[in-house]
Amino acid sequence: MQKDFDNWNNEKKKLNRLTLGPRFHEREVWFAKLGVNVKYEQDGGKEFLRPVLIVKKFSKELAWAVSLSRTKKRGKFYHVFKFQGDDSVAVLSQLRVVDARRLFYYKGRISHKEFEKIKESLRKFLK
Repeated sequence: MQKDFDNWNNEKKKLNRLTLGPRFHEREVWFAKLGVNVKYEQDGGKEFLRPVLIVKKFSKELAWAVSLSRTKKRGKFYHVFKFQGDDSVAVLSQLRVVDARRLFYYKGRISHKEFEKIKESLRKFLK
């Protein structure tokens, strides 16, 4: 599959020109402009968008986010959970820093209980 790095580069330039991203909070699920990435890194797909969970807010402009997927995988790299009645998978190995300007639209918020489980899975993964 040929990746569209040129269009993503143009889109990234537009994002960089934005003066402010949206307000966001931990536990929220957003569709973020993650773009086109190298080989096994999670891509944004159509319109360069991919769902992410905000794991840790560092400032109004910066957060740790983990990519989400609907592809059901199990193991130490994944945490399966329910979001809005459907199975979702947090891809723990794809934890990354994101600028708020990448956040495109809000999808919802996961429960406190599920968020604590995901954070525990991340702690175990990072050990």
